[in-house]
Amino acid sequence: MGFIYAGIALVVLLFAVAGYYIFMKIRYRTARSNEALIITGPKLGDEQKETNIFTDKEGRSMKIVRGGGVLLKRFQTSTPVNLTSF
Repeated sequence: MGFIYAGIALVVLLFAVAGYYIFMKIRYRTARSNEALIITGPKLGDEQKETNIFTDKEGRSMKIVRGGGVLLKRFQTSTPVNLTSF
């Protein structure tokens, strides 16, 4: 009887891990080697701890990411910027 519960728990765990992987795969954005991502929107992180978050005079904030970053799909937008001229 214990093997049945262990098997069910294993199947549920596998589905949870697969669901989390797919969820994070959809949310993660990657910039190419010659690009940076400009992410705009709320909840970008703590401005005191991170040096790549900027806020303008009107209260809008943006985060500059090289490599990749997690994006809140409905609230944040990402725009790639080409860095080859730099």
